[in-house]
Amino acid sequence: MLSQPGRQPGRFPLAGFAYHHINYAEGEPGVAEVLRGIRGTGRFTPHSPLVRETAEEILAADSWPPTDSSRVQSLYEWVRSRTVYPPVADQRGVEELRGADYSLYRIDTLGRLPADCDCLTILLGALIASVLDVPQRLRPVGFLESEAPDELSHVYLEVSTRDAGWVAADLIDDQPFGWEPVGVSRVGEAVPV
Repeated sequence: MLSQPGRQPGRFPLAGFAYHHINYAEGEPGVAEVLRGIRGTGRFTPHSPLVRETAEEILAADSWPPTDSSRVQSLYEWVRSRTVYPPVADQRGVEELRGADYSLYRIDTLGRLPADCDCLTILLGALIASVLDVPQRLRPVGFLESEAPDELSHVYLEVSTRDAGWVAADLIDDQPFGWEPVGVSRVGEAVPV
């Protein structure tokens, strides 16, 4: 499994990682552009053999009953235990997006990955999509306590499972699977992945 001594040599190729910056406009056009970037980055990485292998390893070690929601929760818990949400945001007007393969490489080399909401969403969404055929959508929100409460400043994943319906999978706080952010001033339209 990742982050364990004795990993396979050559498991991480030096090329092919999805990692890029998006310069975006202010307001709704910028939010739409970032959401398109997240969708594009997330769609590329579920097909990565590394992403699929990692998801399969996580689920093979799972002791939960085999339901969609329990599998998604296992992937969620794995990502949550290996990432930390940084207190420093991206530079205004520039969004850094990392593909799941790049994030897995960083988890393997650092032990814990500092990642913001969009990178966490890409990683979890790609792991889920690599092993489960369940609908996912991006949920943008704004917060009352932010500098601009009317702006959409955060995104998280929602997953539709056959046994639990739509479930929130927000990784920014140390909260259980299904937790939705509090102090929300605005909820944007969900964007299918």
